[in-house]
Amino acid sequence: MQNATGEDLFPTGKGRGQAPAFVLSGRRPILRISLVLALFVCCATAAGYTGPAQELFEDALTRIDNHDYDGAVIQFRNAIQKHPTDPTIRFELAKLYLDLYKGAEAEKELTKALENGAKRSKLLVALGRAYLIQSKADAVLDEIRRDLAEDEQMRGEIELLRGDAHFSLNHIADAEASYQRAKELLPFDGRPDVGMGRALLAMGKTDEAGERANGVVNAMPGFVPALVLSGDIQRIRRRPDSAIAFYTKALQIEPRHVPALIGRGATRVGQDDEAAIDDLISAKKIAPQHPLASYYHAMVLARQENYSGALDVLDDNSLSALHSPSILLRGALYLGQGSIEQAEEALAFYVLLFPDDVNALRLLGASQIRAGEWLRAQGPLRAVLARNPEDFHALFLLGVALTQTKEFNDAAMMLERAA
Repeated sequence: MQNATGEDLFPTGKGRGQAPAFVLSGRRPILRISLVLALFVCCATAAGYTGPAQELFEDALTRIDNHDYDGAVIQFRNAIQKHPTDPTIRFELAKLYLDLYKGAEAEKELTKALENGAKRSKLLVALGRAYLIQSKADAVLDEIRRDLAEDEQMRGEIELLRGDAHFSLNHIADAEASYQRAKELLPFDGRPDVGMGRALLAMGKTDEAGERANGVVNAMPGFVPALVLSGDIQRIRRRPDSAIAFYTKALQIEPRHVPALIGRGATRVGQDDEAAIDDLISAKKIAPQHPLASYYHAMVLARQENYSGALDVLDDNSLSALHSPSILLRGALYLGQGSIEQAEEALAFYVLLFPDDVNALRLLGASQIRAGEWLRAQGPLRAVLARNPEDFHALFLLGVALTQTKEFNDAAMMLERAA
Protein backbone atom coordinates (compact mmCIF):
# COMPACT_ATOMS: atom_id res chain seq x y z
CA MET A 1 0.00 0.00 0.00
CA GLN A 2 1.09 3.58 -0.57
CA ASN A 3 0.32 7.04 0.65
CA ALA A 4 -0.51 10.05 -1.49
CA THR A 5 3.12 10.84 -2.23
CA GLY A 6 3.72 7.38 -3.65
CA GLU A 7 5.95 6.27 -0.82
CA ASP A 8 5.77 2.65 0.17
CA LEU A 9 3.39 2.07 3.02
CA PHE A 10 4.50 -1.35 4.11
CA PRO A 11 7.24 -1.90 6.63
CA THR A 12 8.85 -5.09 5.43
CA GLY A 13 10.77 -7.99 6.88
CA LYS A 14 12.32 -11.33 6.05
CA GLY A 15 10.73 -14.68 6.58
CA ARG A 16 7.55 -16.20 5.24
CA GLY A 17 4.56 -15.47 7.43
CA GLN A 18 6.20 -12.31 8.74
CA ALA A 19 6.86 -9.95 5.89
CA PRO A 20 4.21 -8.11 3.91
CA ALA A 21 3.25 -9.74 0.69
CA PHE A 22 5.70 -8.13 -1.67
CA VAL A 23 8.83 -9.08 0.30
CA LEU A 24 10.19 -11.69 -2.06
CA SER A 25 13.33 -13.28 -0.75
CA GLY A 26 13.57 -15.85 -3.51
CA ARG A 27 14.61 -18.39 -0.93
CA ARG A 28 12.74 -20.63 1.43
CA PRO A 29 14.73 -22.10 4.31
CA ILE A 30 15.22 -25.86 4.11
CA LEU A 31 13.96 -26.20 7.66
CA ARG A 32 10.74 -24.50 6.60
CA ILE A 33 10.28 -26.90 3.70
CA SER A 34 10.98 -29.88 5.91
CA LEU A 35 8.50 -28.69 8.51
CA VAL A 36 5.76 -28.09 5.95
CA LEU A 37 6.38 -31.48 4.38
CA ALA A 38 6.29 -33.18 7.74
CA LEU A 39 2.98 -31.53 8.58
CA PHE A 40 1.59 -32.40 5.17
CA VAL A 41 2.65 -36.03 5.46
CA CYS A 42 0.96 -36.29 8.85
CA CYS A 43 -2.25 -34.76 7.48
CA ALA A 44 -2.07 -36.87 4.34
CA THR A 45 -1.58 -40.07 6.29
CA ALA A 46 -4.49 -39.24 8.55
CA ALA A 47 -6.63 -38.59 5.50
CA GLY A 48 -5.62 -41.86 3.95
CA TYR A 49 -3.35 -40.73 1.11
CA THR A 50 0.40 -40.39 0.75
CA GLY A 51 1.04 -40.83 -2.96
CA PRO A 52 0.66 -38.44 -5.91
CA ALA A 53 -0.64 -35.47 -3.90
CA GLN A 54 2.32 -35.63 -1.55
CA GLU A 55 4.71 -35.82 -4.50
CA LEU A 56 3.06 -32.84 -6.19
CA PHE A 57 3.13 -30.86 -2.95
CA GLU A 58 6.79 -31.63 -2.36
CA ASP A 59 7.63 -30.74 -5.95
CA ALA A 60 5.84 -27.39 -5.57
CA LEU A 61 7.92 -26.52 -2.51
CA THR A 62 11.10 -27.52 -4.30
CA ARG A 63 10.15 -25.35 -7.27
CA ILE A 64 9.71 -22.38 -4.95
CA ASP A 65 13.18 -23.00 -3.56
CA ASN A 66 14.47 -23.00 -7.16
CA HIS A 67 12.57 -19.76 -7.99
CA ASP A 68 10.18 -21.55 -10.39
CA TYR A 69 7.09 -19.83 -9.03
CA ASP A 70 4.80 -20.47 -12.01
CA GLY A 71 5.67 -24.16 -11.87
CA ALA A 72 5.00 -24.20 -8.13
CA VAL A 73 1.54 -22.72 -8.65
CA ILE A 74 0.77 -25.41 -11.25
CA GLN A 75 1.90 -28.21 -8.93
CA PHE A 76 -0.07 -26.85 -5.99
CA ARG A 77 -3.15 -26.68 -8.20
CA ASN A 78 -2.55 -30.22 -9.43
CA ALA A 79 -2.34 -31.39 -5.82
CA ILE A 80 -5.58 -29.55 -5.04
CA GLN A 81 -7.30 -31.29 -7.94
CA LYS A 82 -6.48 -34.61 -6.32
CA HIS A 83 -7.47 -33.47 -2.82
CA PRO A 84 -9.59 -30.30 -3.07
CA THR A 85 -10.53 -30.32 0.62
CA ASP A 86 -7.00 -30.30 2.01
CA PRO A 87 -6.44 -26.96 3.81
CA THR A 88 -2.65 -27.35 4.04
CA ILE A 89 -2.16 -27.29 0.28
CA ARG A 90 -4.43 -24.29 -0.10
CA PHE A 91 -2.64 -22.43 2.69
CA GLU A 92 0.76 -22.94 1.08
CA LEU A 93 -0.61 -21.89 -2.31
CA ALA A 94 -2.11 -18.78 -0.69
CA LYS A 95 1.26 -17.83 0.80
CA LEU A 96 2.87 -18.21 -2.60
CA TYR A 97 0.20 -15.97 -4.11
CA LEU A 98 0.97 -13.40 -1.42
CA ASP A 99 4.63 -13.46 -2.38
CA LEU A 100 3.55 -12.89 -5.99
CA TYR A 101 1.41 -9.93 -4.90
CA LYS A 102 -1.80 -11.69 -5.97
CA GLY A 103 -4.06 -10.72 -3.12
CA ALA A 104 -7.39 -11.80 -4.60
CA GLU A 105 -6.09 -15.26 -5.44
CA ALA A 106 -4.57 -15.61 -1.98
CA GLU A 107 -7.83 -14.56 -0.32
CA LYS A 108 -9.72 -17.14 -2.39
CA GLU A 109 -7.42 -19.98 -1.30
CA LEU A 110 -7.50 -18.90 2.33
CA THR A 111 -11.30 -18.81 2.21
CA LYS A 112 -11.34 -22.34 0.78
CA ALA A 113 -8.95 -23.48 3.50
CA LEU A 114 -11.32 -22.07 6.13
CA GLU A 115 -14.27 -23.81 4.50
CA ASN A 116 -12.32 -27.07 4.67
CA GLY A 117 -11.60 -26.91 8.38
CA ALA A 118 -8.57 -24.65 8.83
CA LYS A 119 -8.62 -22.69 12.07
CA ARG A 120 -9.24 -19.01 11.35
CA SER A 121 -6.68 -17.78 13.86
CA LYS A 122 -3.96 -19.72 12.03
CA LEU A 123 -4.75 -17.92 8.77
CA LEU A 124 -5.41 -14.49 10.23
CA VAL A 125 -2.08 -12.86 9.38
CA ALA A 126 -2.06 -14.21 5.83
CA LEU A 127 -5.65 -13.05 5.32
CA GLY A 128 -4.71 -9.57 6.52
CA ARG A 129 -1.85 -9.43 4.06
CA ALA A 130 -4.20 -10.47 1.25
CA TYR A 131 -6.57 -7.66 2.20
CA LEU A 132 -3.77 -5.09 2.22
CA ILE A 133 -2.58 -6.05 -1.24
CA GLN A 134 -6.10 -5.42 -2.51
CA SER A 135 -6.29 -2.04 -0.74
CA LYS A 136 -8.89 -3.43 1.68
CA ALA A 137 -7.54 -1.57 4.68
CA ASP A 138 -10.98 -1.28 6.27
CA ALA A 139 -11.34 -5.08 6.13
CA VAL A 140 -8.07 -5.43 8.03
CA LEU A 141 -9.27 -3.08 10.77
CA ASP A 142 -12.68 -4.77 10.93
CA GLU A 143 -11.63 -8.42 10.78
CA ILE A 144 -8.00 -8.73 11.85
CA ARG A 145 -8.64 -7.97 15.49
CA ARG A 146 -6.28 -8.14 18.46
CA ASP A 147 -8.65 -10.32 20.48
CA LEU A 148 -8.33 -13.11 17.91
CA ALA A 149 -4.60 -13.58 18.54
CA GLU A 150 -3.50 -16.77 20.25
CA ASP A 151 -0.17 -15.51 21.59
CA GLU A 152 2.10 -12.48 21.78
CA GLN A 153 3.80 -13.25 18.47
CA MET A 154 0.47 -13.23 16.66
CA ARG A 155 -0.65 -10.09 18.49
CA GLY A 156 2.51 -8.40 17.30
CA GLU A 157 1.86 -9.52 13.72
CA ILE A 158 -1.70 -8.21 13.95
CA GLU A 159 -0.48 -4.85 15.25
CA LEU A 160 1.88 -4.63 12.28
CA LEU A 161 -0.99 -5.34 9.88
CA ARG A 162 -3.21 -2.81 11.59
CA GLY A 163 -0.40 -0.26 11.44
CA ASP A 164 -0.07 -0.86 7.70
CA ALA A 165 -3.84 -0.50 7.29
CA HIS A 166 -3.94 2.77 9.23
CA PHE A 167 -0.98 4.04 7.21
CA SER A 168 -2.70 3.28 3.91
CA LEU A 169 -5.72 5.28 5.10
CA ASN A 170 -3.40 8.15 6.05
CA HIS A 171 -4.21 7.64 9.75
CA ILE A 172 -0.59 8.28 10.63
CA ALA A 173 -1.01 8.72 14.40
CA ASP A 174 -2.98 5.48 14.64
CA ALA A 175 -0.38 3.72 12.49
CA GLU A 176 2.42 4.93 14.75
CA ALA A 177 0.53 3.70 17.83
CA SER A 178 0.03 0.25 16.28
CA TYR A 179 3.72 0.00 15.36
CA GLN A 180 4.65 1.03 18.91
CA ARG A 181 2.45 -1.75 20.34
CA ALA A 182 4.00 -4.18 17.86
CA LYS A 183 7.45 -3.19 19.09
CA GLU A 184 6.45 -3.92 22.67
CA LEU A 185 5.26 -7.37 21.62
CA LEU A 186 8.15 -8.04 19.20
CA PRO A 187 11.09 -6.26 20.86
CA PHE A 188 13.78 -7.94 18.74
CA ASP A 189 11.99 -7.48 15.40
CA GLY A 190 13.07 -4.62 13.15
CA ARG A 191 9.76 -4.27 11.32
CA PRO A 192 7.99 -2.14 13.93
CA ASP A 193 10.93 0.29 13.88
CA VAL A 194 10.72 0.52 10.10
CA GLY A 195 6.99 1.15 10.38
CA MET A 196 7.56 3.92 12.90
CA GLY A 197 10.25 5.35 10.63
CA ARG A 198 7.78 5.49 7.75
CA ALA A 199 5.21 7.16 9.99
CA LEU A 200 7.76 9.79 10.97
CA LEU A 201 8.60 10.30 7.31
CA ALA A 202 4.92 10.79 6.47
CA MET A 203 4.69 13.44 9.21
CA GLY A 204 7.58 15.33 7.61
CA LYS A 205 9.99 14.39 10.40
CA THR A 206 12.73 13.32 8.03
CA ASP A 207 15.59 13.65 10.52
CA GLU A 208 13.80 11.55 13.14
CA ALA A 209 12.92 8.97 10.49
CA GLY A 210 16.58 8.87 9.49
CA GLU A 211 17.65 8.32 13.10
CA ARG A 212 15.18 5.45 13.39
CA ALA A 213 16.40 3.88 10.14
CA ASN A 214 20.05 4.29 11.14
CA GLY A 215 19.36 2.60 14.46
CA VAL A 216 17.90 -0.46 12.75
CA VAL A 217 20.66 -0.60 10.12
CA ASN A 218 23.34 -0.38 12.81
CA ALA A 219 21.70 -3.10 14.91
CA MET A 220 20.79 -5.30 11.91
CA PRO A 221 23.12 -4.41 9.00
CA GLY A 222 21.54 -6.88 6.58
CA PHE A 223 17.92 -6.03 7.35
CA VAL A 224 16.57 -5.19 3.91
CA PRO A 225 13.46 -3.18 4.92
CA ALA A 226 15.63 -0.78 6.93
CA LEU A 227 17.99 -0.36 3.97
CA VAL A 228 15.01 0.42 1.72
CA LEU A 229 13.67 2.93 4.24
CA SER A 230 17.11 4.56 4.32
CA GLY A 231 17.02 4.76 0.53
CA ASP A 232 13.57 6.35 0.62
CA ILE A 233 14.78 8.93 3.11
CA GLN A 234 17.78 9.81 0.94
CA ARG A 235 15.50 10.08 -2.09
CA ILE A 236 13.25 12.55 -0.25
CA ARG A 237 16.37 14.49 0.78
CA ARG A 238 17.27 14.69 -2.92
CA ARG A 239 20.40 12.63 -2.53
CA PRO A 240 19.89 10.20 -5.42
CA ASP A 241 23.36 8.64 -5.40
CA SER A 242 23.07 7.80 -1.71
CA ALA A 243 19.53 6.47 -2.21
CA ILE A 244 20.62 4.23 -5.07
CA ALA A 245 23.48 2.90 -2.93
CA PHE A 246 21.04 1.81 -0.20
CA TYR A 247 18.64 0.20 -2.69
CA THR A 248 21.50 -1.59 -4.44
CA LYS A 249 22.80 -2.95 -1.14
CA ALA A 250 19.30 -4.21 -0.34
CA LEU A 251 19.09 -5.93 -3.73
CA GLN A 252 22.45 -7.59 -3.24
CA ILE A 253 20.92 -9.29 -0.21
CA GLU A 254 17.41 -9.82 -1.63
CA PRO A 255 17.54 -9.65 -5.45
CA ARG A 256 13.76 -10.04 -5.75
CA HIS A 257 12.87 -7.39 -3.20
CA VAL A 258 10.17 -5.39 -4.99
CA PRO A 259 10.24 -2.17 -2.88
CA ALA A 260 14.01 -1.93 -3.42
CA LEU A 261 13.60 -2.40 -7.18
CA ILE A 262 10.83 0.21 -7.28
CA GLY A 263 12.76 2.62 -5.06
CA ARG A 264 15.86 2.40 -7.22
CA GLY A 265 13.76 2.65 -10.38
CA ALA A 266 11.90 5.70 -9.06
CA THR A 267 15.16 7.40 -8.16
CA ARG A 268 16.52 6.71 -11.62
CA VAL A 269 13.34 8.12 -13.17
CA GLY A 270 14.11 11.38 -11.39
CA GLN A 271 17.59 11.32 -12.91
CA ASP A 272 16.34 10.47 -16.41
CA ASP A 273 18.45 7.32 -16.15
CA GLU A 274 17.54 4.78 -18.84
CA ALA A 275 18.23 1.98 -16.34
CA ALA A 276 15.05 2.99 -14.48
CA ILE A 277 12.87 0.98 -16.84
CA ASP A 278 14.91 -2.18 -16.19
CA ASP A 279 14.26 -1.97 -12.44
CA LEU A 280 10.57 -1.25 -12.91
CA ILE A 281 10.01 -4.06 -15.42
CA SER A 282 11.87 -6.46 -13.09
CA ALA A 283 9.53 -5.41 -10.28
CA LYS A 284 6.49 -5.93 -12.49
CA LYS A 285 7.65 -9.41 -13.48
CA ILE A 286 7.80 -10.38 -9.82
CA ALA A 287 4.66 -8.52 -8.71
CA PRO A 288 2.57 -7.65 -11.79
CA GLN A 289 -0.15 -5.94 -9.75
CA HIS A 290 2.09 -3.75 -7.61
CA PRO A 291 0.65 -0.27 -8.26
CA LEU A 292 3.90 1.62 -7.68
CA ALA A 293 5.72 -0.41 -10.33
CA SER A 294 3.04 0.52 -12.87
CA TYR A 295 2.96 4.11 -11.62
CA TYR A 296 6.66 4.75 -12.20
CA HIS A 297 6.62 2.80 -15.47
CA ALA A 298 3.85 5.14 -16.62
CA MET A 299 5.94 8.10 -15.42
CA VAL A 300 8.80 7.00 -17.68
CA LEU A 301 6.45 6.90 -20.68
CA ALA A 302 4.88 10.24 -19.71
CA ARG A 303 8.31 11.89 -19.71
CA GLN A 304 8.65 10.61 -23.27
CA GLU A 305 5.25 12.22 -24.02
CA ASN A 306 3.83 8.77 -24.74
CA TYR A 307 0.60 9.54 -22.91
CA SER A 308 -1.49 6.76 -24.44
CA GLY A 309 1.21 4.21 -23.61
CA ALA A 310 1.36 5.47 -20.04
CA LEU A 311 -2.41 5.18 -19.72
CA ASP A 312 -2.25 1.63 -21.08
CA VAL A 313 0.26 0.73 -18.35
CA LEU A 314 -2.10 2.06 -15.67
CA ASP A 315 -5.10 0.34 -17.28
CA ASP A 316 -3.28 -3.01 -17.24
CA ASN A 317 -3.03 -2.88 -13.43
CA SER A 318 -6.40 -3.31 -11.73
CA LEU A 319 -5.03 -1.88 -8.47
CA SER A 320 -4.07 1.41 -10.12
CA ALA A 321 -7.71 2.51 -9.91
CA LEU A 322 -7.35 2.38 -6.10
CA HIS A 323 -3.86 3.89 -5.96
CA SER A 324 -4.09 7.63 -5.31
CA PRO A 325 -0.84 8.72 -7.05
CA SER A 326 -1.94 6.74 -10.12
CA ILE A 327 -5.32 8.52 -10.09
CA LEU A 328 -3.55 11.89 -10.11
CA LEU A 329 -1.15 10.77 -12.83
CA ARG A 330 -4.07 9.48 -14.90
CA GLY A 331 -5.69 12.93 -14.72
CA ALA A 332 -2.47 14.62 -15.81
CA LEU A 333 -2.05 12.16 -18.69
CA TYR A 334 -5.58 12.74 -19.95
CA LEU A 335 -4.95 16.47 -19.78
CA GLY A 336 -1.69 16.06 -21.70
CA GLN A 337 -3.33 14.19 -24.55
CA GLY A 338 -6.33 16.54 -24.68
CA SER A 339 -8.97 14.21 -23.19
CA ILE A 340 -10.38 17.00 -21.07
CA GLU A 341 -13.55 15.33 -19.80
CA GLN A 342 -11.67 12.27 -18.54
CA ALA A 343 -8.98 14.50 -17.04
CA GLU A 344 -11.50 16.54 -15.08
CA GLU A 345 -13.22 13.38 -13.83
CA ALA A 346 -9.99 11.80 -12.56
CA LEU A 347 -8.68 15.02 -11.02
CA ALA A 348 -11.98 15.86 -9.32
CA PHE A 349 -12.05 12.40 -7.77
CA TYR A 350 -8.48 12.80 -6.52
CA VAL A 351 -9.26 16.22 -5.02
CA LEU A 352 -12.16 14.65 -3.13
CA LEU A 353 -9.63 12.28 -1.56
CA PHE A 354 -6.92 14.89 -1.00
CA PRO A 355 -8.51 18.36 -0.94
CA ASP A 356 -5.27 20.05 0.17
CA ASP A 357 -3.10 18.77 -2.68
CA VAL A 358 -2.01 21.95 -4.44
CA ASN A 359 -0.75 20.19 -7.59
CA ALA A 360 -4.06 18.39 -8.05
CA LEU A 361 -6.08 21.56 -7.48
CA ARG A 362 -3.97 23.41 -10.03
CA LEU A 363 -4.39 20.63 -12.60
CA LEU A 364 -8.13 20.48 -11.97
CA GLY A 365 -8.41 24.22 -12.55
CA ALA A 366 -6.38 23.88 -15.75
CA SER A 367 -8.61 21.08 -17.03
CA GLN A 368 -11.74 23.14 -16.35
CA ILE A 369 -10.26 26.11 -18.18
CA ARG A 370 -9.45 23.84 -21.13
CA ALA A 371 -13.10 22.78 -21.06
CA GLY A 372 -14.25 26.41 -21.07
CA GLU A 373 -15.69 26.12 -17.57
CA TRP A 374 -14.38 29.52 -16.50
CA LEU A 375 -16.43 29.94 -13.35
CA ARG A 376 -15.90 26.41 -12.05
CA ALA A 377 -12.14 26.69 -12.60
CA GLN A 378 -11.93 29.59 -10.19
CA GLY A 379 -12.78 27.39 -7.18
CA PRO A 380 -9.75 25.06 -7.24
CA LEU A 381 -7.42 27.87 -8.36
CA ARG A 382 -8.47 30.07 -5.45
CA ALA A 383 -7.92 27.07 -3.18
CA VAL A 384 -4.34 26.86 -4.49
CA LEU A 385 -3.75 30.54 -3.77
CA ALA A 386 -5.20 30.23 -0.28
CA ARG A 387 -2.39 27.76 0.43
CA ASN A 388 0.28 29.45 -1.69
CA PRO A 389 -0.54 33.10 -2.53
CA GLU A 390 2.41 33.47 -4.91
CA ASP A 391 1.76 30.37 -7.04
CA PHE A 392 2.60 31.71 -10.52
CA HIS A 393 0.60 29.13 -12.48
CA ALA A 394 -2.52 29.49 -10.34
CA LEU A 395 -2.34 33.30 -10.55
CA PHE A 396 -2.04 33.22 -14.33
CA LEU A 397 -4.81 30.64 -14.81
CA LEU A 398 -7.14 32.46 -12.45
CA GLY A 399 -6.43 35.70 -14.31
CA VAL A 400 -7.43 33.99 -17.56
CA ALA A 401 -10.62 32.61 -16.00
CA LEU A 402 -11.58 35.98 -14.52
CA THR A 403 -11.04 37.65 -17.89
CA GLN A 404 -13.53 35.25 -19.46
CA THR A 405 -16.12 35.99 -16.77
CA LYS A 406 -15.55 39.73 -17.40
CA GLU A 407 -14.12 40.45 -13.94
CA PHE A 408 -11.45 42.62 -15.49
CA ASN A 409 -10.12 44.43 -12.43
CA ASP A 410 -9.53 41.18 -10.51
CA ALA A 411 -8.13 39.56 -13.65
CA ALA A 412 -5.64 42.37 -14.15
CA MET A 413 -4.50 42.11 -10.54
CA MET A 414 -3.92 38.36 -10.84
CA LEU A 415 -2.04 38.66 -14.10
CA GLU A 416 0.07 41.48 -12.72
CA ARG A 417 1.02 39.36 -9.69
CA ALA A 418 1.90 36.48 -12.02
CA ALA A 419 4.13 38.67 -14.20
